[in-house]
Amino acid sequence: MEAEAEGKGYDKPPHSYYRHLAITYRKDLRYDDEIELLERYLRVCETLGDEPSTVMLERLDRATNWPSTKPQTENGR
Repeated sequence: MEAEAEGKGYDKPPHSYYRHLAITYRKDLRYDDEIELLERYLRVCETLGDEPSTVMLERLDRATNWPSTKPQTENGR
């Protein structure tokens, strides 16, 4: 999709593909993969010269603040 978006001159790739994969990663408890994917989407948008979807920015914000993605301290909090 990224190559097609660039080849066809789109301002950004369709976010639905990234969103669905991000949902799958979260369901599979693959939080780091979800964050990496969302950050990749942002980089692609930047490369193509447009602002990323608000939906995707909100999803990245939630993913990075998700309790399971934060390292725990010694006392487990």
